[in-house]
Amino acid sequence: MKAVAATQPHDPQAGMFGVDESALRRSYAAKKLATAVDVLPIQYGKANALLPAVHGFNGRVLDGEPQLLQQSFELRYQVYCLERGFLPAERYPTAIETDAFDAHSLHIGTLDPLGALVGTARLVRPSAEGLPIFEHCQLSGGVELQRARVTGVEVSRLAVSRQYRRSRDGGGALVVALYRSLYEVSKTFGYTHWLVATEPSLQRLVAKFGFPFRQIGPEVDYLGPVAPYLMDLSEFDRVVMSGKHSALETFHDVLKRDLASSPQLATA
Repeated sequence: MKAVAATQPHDPQAGMFGVDESALRRSYAAKKLATAVDVLPIQYGKANALLPAVHGFNGRVLDGEPQLLQQSFELRYQVYCLERGFLPAERYPTAIETDAFDAHSLHIGTLDPLGALVGTARLVRPSAEGLPIFEHCQLSGGVELQRARVTGVEVSRLAVSRQYRRSRDGGGALVVALYRSLYEVSKTFGYTHWLVATEPSLQRLVAKFGFPFRQIGPEVDYLGPVAPYLMDLSEFDRVVMSGKHSALETFHDVLKRDLASSPQLATA
């Protein structure tokens, strides 16, 4: 994927492509959400922790589930350190991969029919730490993230068990199930946009399923070659409702409460 060409002179206070990244960082430091992990025992108690099954996979919110949360960190270590070599394994002597952003994240896991954790990802929420993508990518878009009513979260540390990455569909069914859970949690907590730093193969996969990510910066070497992308969840709502992508059928029920509170979506 080619890097995005600069279209205006570089401003040292802005990103290479004219986005005021310092302002973006400040706005995210100010957005310290009340909907923190602290409310998870209420929102997702033991009885509700298992999200609807998708393609035979069950989504689960891992916060408040110490054993499953540790398994997700172990899966991240397996994928990012041992299999892909993106992170040095010697940095993690306990064979679990974590960082400072996990303290500000909601963690999602996907369980196979036997109950084994086979996929994981996190939603990094606004905090004084900012977001990982701000540290590694130069942004050429995403100005809307500074608006008061916009709350963007970063989808990161997505990891899928090797046995499913080698399946016929390249892990597509598992990735869709994982994104379905991320979508439900995002809608529950009122998040409006997703930021991701995605490698080309994963971006091609999610684009095939209809996820309307748009590239907002050049490709960089960050845990492998990735580019920053942004997705407006309201735009994705319309994609889901269009019915054009059969893989997204299981996303429809997430919108029921949104359609009740925002009837204009139904005619968009």
